[in-house]
Amino acid sequence: MAPDTEGSDIEDDEDDTKPDLRTLLSENFIKSAFEKTPHKFVPEGIIYELITEESISEALEMHAGTRGDAELVEFIRMHAKKVFAIFIYTRPTKLLAALNWWRKKDMDDRDLPISVHPGWRKQAWFAEFCEHQWKFLAPVFSTARYNHNLEEDHILPFVSKESDSGRGSFGALLDRSTFAVKEIQSSDNAQEVAEHWEREVKALRTMNELSQEHIVRFITAFRRRRGKDGQDHYLMFEWADGGNLRSMWKRVPSPTLTVALVKDAMFQILGLARALEAAHNLNNTGASYRHGDIKPENILCFNNGRTIGTLKIGDWGEAKEHGQVTEMRPSKTTAKYGTRVYEAPEVETGVRAKYLGQSTKRRSRLYDIWAMGCITFEFTIWLLQGHEGLTRFRRDLGEASFYEISVQNGKKEAQVHKAATYWMDRMGEDPRCQAGSTAIGDLLELVRTALLVVKLPRRLGTNISDHTERSRTDSVVSEARFEASARPASETPFGPGDVPDIPPAVGVPSFSITPADPEPERIPIQPEPEAKGPARCLANEFRSRMEGIIAEDPDEDEGYWLTYWVQPLELRPTSDLVLPPSPTTEVYSGEVSQKPDWEQCQDSSDGLIAPSQRRIDYAHPELDEDDWKYQSGNDVVSDLFAQLKESKSLEPSDNVDNFKDHVLDGELHQRGWVLQEHALARRTLFFTEHQTYFECGNGVRCETSTRLNK
Repeated sequence: MAPDTEGSDIEDDEDDTKPDLRTLLSENFIKSAFEKTPHKFVPEGIIYELITEESISEALEMHAGTRGDAELVEFIRMHAKKVFAIFIYTRPTKLLAALNWWRKKDMDDRDLPISVHPGWRKQAWFAEFCEHQWKFLAPVFSTARYNHNLEEDHILPFVSKESDSGRGSFGALLDRSTFAVKEIQSSDNAQEVAEHWEREVKALRTMNELSQEHIVRFITAFRRRRGKDGQDHYLMFEWADGGNLRSMWKRVPSPTLTVALVKDAMFQILGLARALEAAHNLNNTGASYRHGDIKPENILCFNNGRTIGTLKIGDWGEAKEHGQVTEMRPSKTTAKYGTRVYEAPEVETGVRAKYLGQSTKRRSRLYDIWAMGCITFEFTIWLLQGHEGLTRFRRDLGEASFYEISVQNGKKEAQVHKAATYWMDRMGEDPRCQAGSTAIGDLLELVRTALLVVKLPRRLGTNISDHTERSRTDSVVSEARFEASARPASETPFGPGDVPDIPPAVGVPSFSITPADPEPERIPIQPEPEAKGPARCLANEFRSRMEGIIAEDPDEDEGYWLTYWVQPLELRPTSDLVLPPSPTTEVYSGEVSQKPDWEQCQDSSDGLIAPSQRRIDYAHPELDEDDWKYQSGNDVVSDLFAQLKESKSLEPSDNVDNFKDHVLDGELHQRGWVLQEHALARRTLFFTEHQTYFECGNGVRCETSTRLNK
């Protein structure tokens, strides 16, 4: 008898007060949201929950007229729950005979799925069983295995889907635990795709073994048969609910610069440095992995209640394993270059050959350090100037990388891009970004002197390779988030808590390090004179210097993390005073460096000693130079003076115009916050009991129309 459609009406002779087993199974069908398997399925946990010793006996009595013998019931309960569920759903005319056939063949759930077999075709139930068995065989992705092989008819247990166009993977949710599913895009070269998938699985397994908080956790991998000879390949990870670093910068376009935010940024960059060091050195095993494609899109954000979240390095698809010192490796790299913007200059210039016949197209782990320098620099721009600043910087940079190439004496020479150099110089003038006195300043100094550096150290680093690898030719396709069955299962692959530890994989070659082949005799090349200046650092120095930045604040000095206060004029010695701008003052980047001729100003701090400050940022650096200048023809100011002159309540007086007594020595002006606002403001109105004063960079105007020069 052909089965009813899912959720069909029950037969007239079924118990009206208690649904039978077939009805319960039908009510629990869930449609897969995976576009390649848009069919309904029953989660494994539901099958195990519904099929009990009692329900088996009741179903046998209803469909076969007998409760069955104890041996058959025990066989079903222990070994053939899925087989029994399929038979209950398809309702063969001779249920007992079909079940006994399976038992006599010594077949059970472990033999599912069954396929066409010449000797089994004569069984009346066989065709319908083969057709509907997939509804009860949705795979359970277990972290005990790294490789799951699926047939084309397997229905994947993803029950909802959310698109996320910002990242190149799929997403899924199972038992309320979110995880991402990435599909390796197929190509004409099926062997190459399979090799890439296995290579990436191997890299991901190795990253898991490092137990680094700031590396995305790999869950498992599976491949699904497609057609007669094809296969689709997938990888599963913990889901990054905060998107990636690029999307975070866009999501928070104008960050409020606080001590907490600066500290959080420093700790997250330190975490990335530690993760990179672990991958580059593989816990001091002598082996290393180079990521090869570090960029903001591959640094994922995991929400932790703070603005930035926890940052983790993901997408190790370009990662390459090395087992030979880069400076001694004879051949060029076989890995595909990463994203153009963040690629290192040695992609163009090559690295120096150590002996005759050695390729200059070799790449080391220093490639990753350059990329981290680019990202850390962009991170600093975002902290100080938000996403708008990032947009302006990228506009200045254009479509280029962070370096420029020139030809000197027929040889390619690289320099840090002039746009990046200009931005670093300008940011270094910001009081919040002073090297040696602020955390952001020390971070920028790290970028300038150790990360975003063209010069490579003499010893490029030890990297590991146990076999020749092909370049990556795939690209990830699209992203969505799926939700899978939230019903309990006997073997729940992902619980609601943390991702479980993953034991050694089954079905994927184990990681091993093989010694390099003996090298032929090498003829050394006379080394070129070493360029002046610092060389790019390795990951361990990157980590060490980040730890130094964080350790710079032993006494919880908030001034190191963020400089808010600019010293007022009245608290500075005369020799250190700085005038607001005037028409004769040189203005650049919103700062003034000219000493004033203001001899009347005396220190009224009564012994209060404040640090001197010769440079003050009076305005946002984007203000035009003309905006600093007081112009008598300004309409707004002219109208103000005209109104003051027309005032009949005031008469000019030699005694009333006393800005020093009324304002500078006034009681209100002795308060700290008033001094601060006075020092920061470019133009100020002072309301006193005598009259109103207007102060700007060109002097002081009184309500009596008198002009006081400083």
